Amino acid sequence: MRNAKSFYYFQAATLLNLVMYYFMQISMAWWCLKETGSAAAFASILGAATVANIISYLFFGWVGDEYDKKKVILYCHYVSLTVGVTLIYIYTEDGFSEYIITVLVGILGFLNGLKGPIQNSIVPELVEPDDVKEAIRLASVYNAVGTLGGPILGALFIDTIGYVGNIVFYIIITLCAVVILVAAVRNKGDIDVKSSRRRLITEAIVGIKLLIRVRTELVLSILTLVVSFTLMPLLIIVLPYWVIQHMNYPTSVVGLLEGAFGVGVLLSSIFIAKIVTKYLSGISAVELGFFLLSIPFFSISIFDGIIINSIALMVSGVGFVIINVNLSVTKALAVPVAYRNKIGAAALFIGKSFNPLAIILAGILIEAMPIGSFMMIYGLAILGCMFVVKHVPHLSYLLSIDGSEANDKYRALYPGVFDAMPSERI
Repeated sequence: MRNAKSFYYFQAATLLNLVMYYFMQISMAWWCLKETGSAAAFASILGAATVANIISYLFFGWVGDEYDKKKVILYCHYVSLTVGVTLIYIYTEDGFSEYIITVLVGILGFLNGLKGPIQNSIVPELVEPDDVKEAIRLASVYNAVGTLGGPILGALFIDTIGYVGNIVFYIIITLCAVVILVAAVRNKGDIDVKSSRRRLITEAIVGIKLLIRVRTELVLSILTLVVSFTLMPLLIIVLPYWVIQHMNYPTSVVGLLEGAFGVGVLLSSIFIAKIVTKYLSGISAVELGFFLLSIPFFSISIFDGIIINSIALMVSGVGFVIINVNLSVTKALAVPVAYRNKIGAAALFIGKSFNPLAIILAGILIEAMPIGSFMMIYGLAILGCMFVVKHVPHLSYLLSIDGSEANDKYRALYPGVFDAMPSERI
């Protein structure tokens, strides 16, 4: 990619920070479990991060549209460093408190939610328009490595360098991310802290209103919700239940199956998605992605074998990235620059706000019906997305044009929607 030095700087910093976010989340959860012996304490750590993420998406999605994106990310890293130093103090003073740890991990979750939409919306500003799809594919590689590597490193380092070692390691790596970001930040725009409660709520409402009016993004958000509502319970609830309760296999098999999905995500991020999008039109690639994503639901409902279901999960991971790479381009380019963060955050809020309900409902359903029937129903829900996506307003057209032509395209497709919105009056 041409003129992409800042892009690589930011992706390197994003990778380090993402690894450390999941690294610290799992480390602190296990620390709480060790100190309290309570599974509820363990869950509260993970729950705090999730709730803080959702709040951040809803009420602070506008931040990246109003202020310098690079500096917002940098300042979030400064706060992350402060959290690490606070944890060191707590550990060395032997002042363990489940509630303080939960709050600190919640702060990290909030920061991750604040940075997430910004890290997505900043991509088109760091590369040439025709390089956006390739940049998104590369960004998905970093995201896959960070999401998979963080929990693995956290669990591994607990057994080797202990909890205080994990915290020190977190501080060192976060500091490295700060150094990289400082090298990339340019002096244009400052963070303005003039926001008030009225602005907080007003800007959140603007994001939701825009999402509703831009029907392409609204339908895509609903499809994302369906995927999240089915895929998250599969990885968190259904696989452990199926392996341990239904098949009577050891818990290590759960890690094998979830790791297979992760391998699919990584392989697709590195090269498979690029090959698919080269030979298939955008909408056909997305349809294929939904089909591949649904495969393990049908596989587990029919077959008991670990190998065949591991392959199915790996294929599903491939499909997940194919969908993400293609659909992310529309949001990255077609949305006017001043609204990319708002709409992106509103879409993430809709996609993730039902995750707790999805987990609870999955737990109830797998107790109430045969697991094969449950998986078949959820698989059909994802397969249904394959047939719906072709009818998403303007999506086929947006995926068929090049990056420079797609830039700000929603202004033409939805005339009047972006007129006189707050972002352009400030």
